[in-house]
Amino acid sequence: MLDSVVKQEGRLDSLLHNVGLYLPRAAFEVTPRDWQQTINDNLNGGFYCAYHGLELLQASWGLLGFMGYSGLEAVRADPEAMEYQVSKAGLLSLVRTLGVVYGPLGVRVAMVSPRQMSNSIDLPQRIHSIPIPRWDTAQDLCQAWNYLLSASYVTGVNIDVAGGFRL
Repeated sequence: MLDSVVKQEGRLDSLLHNVGLYLPRAAFEVTPRDWQQTINDNLNGGFYCAYHGLELLQASWGLLGFMGYSGLEAVRADPEAMEYQVSKAGLLSLVRTLGVVYGPLGVRVAMVSPRQMSNSIDLPQRIHSIPIPRWDTAQDLCQAWNYLLSASYVTGVNIDVAGGFRL
């Protein structure tokens, strides 16, 4: 895929790993197969995206981005989404590490973490617990990514786009 982008466009300016396999269930119900599937999609997929894109991004001083989950800064236990939470915490560590390693080489690395999108099929009814009481929209996420695309001195960060969720 990346080869075809470079062939058509001549370079790669940004790359976004936007995967979030989320299969909520009680922690004691998670099987090794469930664990492996979520870790493969969410965390290993992020590594492979970085592995294959970083050299191309260096040539254009690009941005490598990842989608996270809000509240990661205070990594809390989530007994209903254990493997999901672990995979996204791993991505946050990957973002920070790659930010340190690839910053001097001209690649910025960042994560944007929404709470829950307004178009989700499973919206919980606890919206009153969010300081800005509404769900995330695609426009909210685009604003964060646009900022990161233009912020030439920002790397290794996670931006919660979640209305203050978990403050």
